[in-house]
Amino acid sequence: MEMLRGLLSGSRTPEFKTAVAKQILKATSSSSSSSSSRTTELLHSIVPALVQTIRAPDATNSGSNLSLLHLCTASLVNLSAGDPRTKEILLEGGIHNACVALLKCKEQTITLSVVLLLLNLTKLAAHRQQFLAAGGLYPIVDLLMHNYASDLAERRPLLSGLMGVVGQLANDETAHAEMILFAIKQLCRGRWQLQHRVSVHLVKSLAAALFEFDNVEFVAAALSLLQTLTNYKPNCFDMKAAGIQEALLSVLRRTKLDTLYHRVANLQERINAQTKYDYFSV
Repeated sequence: MEMLRGLLSGSRTPEFKTAVAKQILKATSSSSSSSSSRTTELLHSIVPALVQTIRAPDATNSGSNLSLLHLCTASLVNLSAGDPRTKEILLEGGIHNACVALLKCKEQTITLSVVLLLLNLTKLAAHRQQFLAAGGLYPIVDLLMHNYASDLAERRPLLSGLMGVVGQLANDETAHAEMILFAIKQLCRGRWQLQHRVSVHLVKSLAAALFEFDNVEFVAAALSLLQTLTNYKPNCFDMKAAGIQEALLSVLRRTKLDTLYHRVANLQERINAQTKYDYFSV
């Protein structure tokens, strides 16, 4: 296995790396029945090499790398199944950032392997938080938006895996709320009737939540949804009546993050512009 690690790390051509990765996948498929020393060898020699291959800056830039990425990810799925040591090594190597990058490439075999890997890596609350901090929620929701209506048989394993990941992420109450807000925002884009319905039911609750919540991800998701709802002008009057402006001032007093500050400022400007009466209009 040490020889395979050296070949994978030292090879220059995607074709040779792919051939090595096939042998690694074959070895990891039978690793569960191997001895303890064999498993330790796999962890400390091959896992970092696989992560390094996936995280290479040009990993997703070439179509010739797709098979290699799939094989490496599938090997990590085998190694991380039920093994906490492998998961810690993966997390230390920045695997969540690599997973987010791979999800964005939209290649079906790679996407399925990454989703299966995330099923193994989002079982603990701390691991879920690391995945969310890496921006993992957005590509997961994007994949759901593009695949939920598909009736193709080959998409069903992907949908099943995605729902499993979403279910595990939703075990955290704040993450659950953040995902719901993001999904609602995506559904509202370009649909003023739905924006109005959502505003009627949610604006007062969001105003109250912005006074109370200190979770940065939740506040950012709430501000993003409110920004989308301002595209329908009557919603802005509802926001003023619900006390959104006071809630935004409360957020500004509590935060020191430039990203939140700019989002609040943009939202305030939008509400003021939409509720400003033009006395010279006909």
